[in-house]
Amino acid sequence: MRVDLQTVEEQLPDDSSLREPLESALAEIERLNLTVKDTLEVARRGRIGSQPVELSDPLNAAARAARPAFEARGATLTVEAAPQQPLTVRGDTGALEQLFLNVIQNAAQALEAGGAAVVRVGREGESAVVTVHDDGMGIPAEALERIFDPLFSTKEGGTGLGLTIARRIARAAGGDIRVESPSGKGTTVEIRLPLAGAPEGRAL
Repeated sequence: MRVDLQTVEEQLPDDSSLREPLESALAEIERLNLTVKDTLEVARRGRIGSQPVELSDPLNAAARAARPAFEARGATLTVEAAPQQPLTVRGDTGALEQLFLNVIQNAAQALEAGGAAVVRVGREGESAVVTVHDDGMGIPAEALERIFDPLFSTKEGGTGLGLTIARRIARAAGGDIRVESPSGKGTTVEIRLPLAGAPEGRAL
């Protein structure tokens, strides 16, 4: 796709109104390429990079990527304002974006028309804490015990890999994921990641 779009870009007049959306599409393809590359690297090595990443960057990118899934269901996604002081963690921007995207998309898939999900960001001690809450029907207790199992899914057509990959990335960054879901009362996913300066990511 990138090659085809670059070919089109070369043939466009400089003043074409299509140039801006084309450049935006090329930038999005490059972002997706980075995300997949970083995620595959985590899968291969069981570790994550250690460069400083401002948490809002991958989180906001994931929210933008997931928003069409909410719109398609007639549901809403709200990302509450992060703390005034930036929260910096260590990791790969692309892999962290995939972590947040998997969790936020799961929230979208749990919603019916009129449903809502809220993303909140905070700090507790030396950890950044991201919570994603949806007001769907929740997860039955017997299924909740297996949600991180590879290939297990409660959704028709689901791959059963979204939360498995998300937890792998979180743990590779030295953090973890916790899920609470009283049946019929929605689901809350809590992601904890150590702030930069805390011990670096560990092997899985």
